[in-house]
Amino acid sequence: MTMMEKRAESPHSDIDDQPTKIRRISRACLQCRARKQRCQPLSSTATLQAPCKRCQHHAITCSFETDQISPPDVAPSPSKMAQLVVDLQQRLNRHEARILELEKLPQGGKVRQTDEDTPSHARGAISNAQSTSHQTPRELPLEREDGPSPQVLTCETPASHTSTFSMDGIGLGPPIATLRSLGALSKDEGRLSSHSPELKSKGTPNVLNRYTACDPVARGVLSVHDAQRAIHIFFEHCHPLAPVLNERLRHSWLDLRFSSPTLFLAICSIGARFWDTGHQLPRPMQAVHPRFSDLTALLDMAVSRLLLRPTPADVTLDSIRVLLLYAQWMPCSRDDEDNGASKVPLDAHYQPKSRYNEISAWAVLGLAVRYALFLGLDRAAIAPFEGPIKSVSEEDICRLRVWYNLLTCDFNLMLTSGLPTSLDPAPSAKVAQRFSSHRAAQQPGDLRVSALVGLVAIVHRGMRICNDASGRQLDTLCLRKINVELDEWERSWYIRLRHTESQHNQLPFTSVRWYRLALNSAAVGPVLSSMDRTAPQPLQVWLLQSLGTCLTAASQMLLSLSSYGAEYIWKLDSQNMSTFPDGPFEIDSAAVKRLYYAVDSTWISHTFAVTFLVLCYVRGAIDDDLRIRILNPNASSNPSVLPPHSGSTIARLLRLALDVFDGICQTTSFHPARDFQAIVHDATSLVLVPGQEDVQDGQEMDGSALQSLLDMMNDSGFDWPGNLLNLSTDFPPEWEVDGC
Repeated sequence: MTMMEKRAESPHSDIDDQPTKIRRISRACLQCRARKQRCQPLSSTATLQAPCKRCQHHAITCSFETDQISPPDVAPSPSKMAQLVVDLQQRLNRHEARILELEKLPQGGKVRQTDEDTPSHARGAISNAQSTSHQTPRELPLEREDGPSPQVLTCETPASHTSTFSMDGIGLGPPIATLRSLGALSKDEGRLSSHSPELKSKGTPNVLNRYTACDPVARGVLSVHDAQRAIHIFFEHCHPLAPVLNERLRHSWLDLRFSSPTLFLAICSIGARFWDTGHQLPRPMQAVHPRFSDLTALLDMAVSRLLLRPTPADVTLDSIRVLLLYAQWMPCSRDDEDNGASKVPLDAHYQPKSRYNEISAWAVLGLAVRYALFLGLDRAAIAPFEGPIKSVSEEDICRLRVWYNLLTCDFNLMLTSGLPTSLDPAPSAKVAQRFSSHRAAQQPGDLRVSALVGLVAIVHRGMRICNDASGRQLDTLCLRKINVELDEWERSWYIRLRHTESQHNQLPFTSVRWYRLALNSAAVGPVLSSMDRTAPQPLQVWLLQSLGTCLTAASQMLLSLSSYGAEYIWKLDSQNMSTFPDGPFEIDSAAVKRLYYAVDSTWISHTFAVTFLVLCYVRGAIDDDLRIRILNPNASSNPSVLPPHSGSTIARLLRLALDVFDGICQTTSFHPARDFQAIVHDATSLVLVPGQEDVQDGQEMDGSALQSLLDMMNDSGFDWPGNLLNLSTDFPPEWEVDGC
């Protein structure tokens, strides 16, 4: 026996230290706390086990009288500490065994429970609950869809607590909040009674494992190693494209698993979506995790609970984070999923489809907005940054980061779908500079986010002047002003972000190109889709400017993924051929690899950029080098649309788009780009002629192929901006230039 053990076992070892003063740690007894009333001691010299003044007045037993007094805090010896660890491990093993027994419990079965695991004061309550479970179905408190029936349910009148009931200290607020403070409405689902739906004969786990129900590791869906790998994939590849979380969670994911299992599940689901099969092949095959469908089922259950069975305890910042992650990286679905078909593995003969569309995104983001407004996040996230910057904490940074992500997602959905926005970005944009310059900010992610918020504020300000809630009804002056401010914004942020890696194809510059294309395409849409063939609409000068802006933005979106992107992207002008590089546009493998992990809406914008270029060409608006025909003196007044030569600008851009989509889709079993790959192929087939370097004279394009393309786009589940996809007429043969 060592000297340390002898000292630990010595009866005098605990007497050497001076005992610390014991204080009453609870501010209120259990009785006063349940009634939310002030708990006062009998006197200033009252002992620790003396009842409070209110309990003594009502002649009820105070919880202070039954509390067990803990001995003074004394530092345990090493041997005692070792024994504590052993005891704790044994208790943990017993609890894990009981959890496994509960999960394997058949319907209507019983749970074996020993006296060793059950506190003595709880055995009576458990025996009462067990006796209830042996009652006949007529006596069970079952929930019925058609409402309660007096022949099935037996109601008991709650015991009256008139003698102890008091409304002292109750404030008159909203009706639900007022009644909840009196105990009429539960604050969460943590309470369990014999009349709770949790105690049904179905044998379902009770609220004790409510939090483990969403834990993929506890449910056996993921191993600890796979969970760690999924977390790494998310933070390494996905999170930089939509910064919404604290990057420290990458290293503290074990704590996150127990503190917020639903958020842990959401992150693991995204990481499992971008799984890879290993590096043994020359080119690693990307695939979803083998249990991805089970992860999706768990995540759907968690998200549906936030929608269908929420409680005030569910309205947290982590719940908003879960909804934001779900809206930006949606799981996949099977076509026969709603028909109750059996599970089908994600293999070659089964092609899942992304759930992302304007309705699903609008519904999930709308719920996130509701939760945020319920928490007062629109004020609480901004308020700390309006005062001294030294008082801003890391928690304030995290809160505003979530609010910024919600704000930008809401605005991007408006541009993508034409649905109105729900949030005003003006107050948030005022503190963006202080947010990104704080010492606790994550760089360069938070700096890019603050730039994106400023971009949103510019467009929202122009929309408000025009009283336009969707960005599709901007007048001439508003759109021109927005375009000018976007140019100034880009020049300013190019200088501030010039030292960041690959800034030419990352946030926020990818967003400004999409903003330009979405806003200006809405203006030229009616002209490209003229309904009257005999009386073509005159093309005003400002529409020429919008068309040129759209062509430049669409070209930048595609060229940024090429090896020439970093050099040519900033000076690119669709109406100036000298600003384009010569030769074929080879893809930038690093840029495409980053794009692989992008949010789902990214594939909407890139597919629309390809479609816009094709529509402009097949309807005669531009030539094969993207030059607007009305501005080209050498252009024919009534051209027949012919496939371009292989070295033309539009041909090189479309081949680049094909390489990007094919490169991503051929190495993965599920990816949202697959839903749009066929559209890109059909669109480019209208312009490119396979197997020919140059086309023969007089070989015009097939108009039925364009109709097939537009039908496929309409079937893709997304409402494309404007009426560009109207095939009622061809592009007007005559473009009349009118004044502004």
